[in-house]
Parts: sequence; structure tokens; C-alpha cells
Amino acid sequence: MTRGKRPKLVEWLEKETGKVLVPPASNVGNDRHVSVRVPSDLFERVEVLALGRGETVSQAIRRLVAESLDRADHPDAAALDAAIAALQSLRRHSA
Repeated sequence: MTRGKRPKLVEWLEKETGKVLVPPASNVGNDRHVSVRVPSDLFERVEVLALGRGETVSQAIRRLVAESLDRADHPDAAALDAAIAALQSLRRHSA
């Protein structure tokens, strides 16, 4: 196993103690970190949602993104009805 470049303080501590320090296993699996900036008012709105559900802001944002993607991939009946109504309205106005 290749360990890559070790921090100097870790190398020093290993030399001093004679022990190899093994970093703790990550609990994020294959998850990827994404950092985004949002306006203060949007953050506050998400924070209110998060508090209401007992979530952190990060958890709430992950949930909201996942739910949005699910809706985009599998629109619900109301979204489909709205799209059909919009198309029918366009058809009427173009005729």
C-alpha cells in the first residue's frame, strides 16, 4: 500500500514513538465534497427547514438536492398535469 507524502509532524511522531500512525478510516465512502456559496437569505431559509426537521444545514441541502433530482427524473402527477396544461394553452394560442 502506498502511503504518499506524510505530514512532517506525523513522521516526527512516528520516529519518536517507534509506532506507525494509521489514519482513521473515512466514514464518507465514495461520497464527494461539494462546496458552494449561497446568498445569506437562502442559507437562512435552508437553516429554518433544517431546524424544523432536526437536520444540519448540510443534511438539509443534500436532501433537497436529492429530492429535486428525483422530481426531475420522475415528475409527479401534478407536474405532468401542469406541463400538459401549459402545452394545451400554447396550442390554443398558436391556433
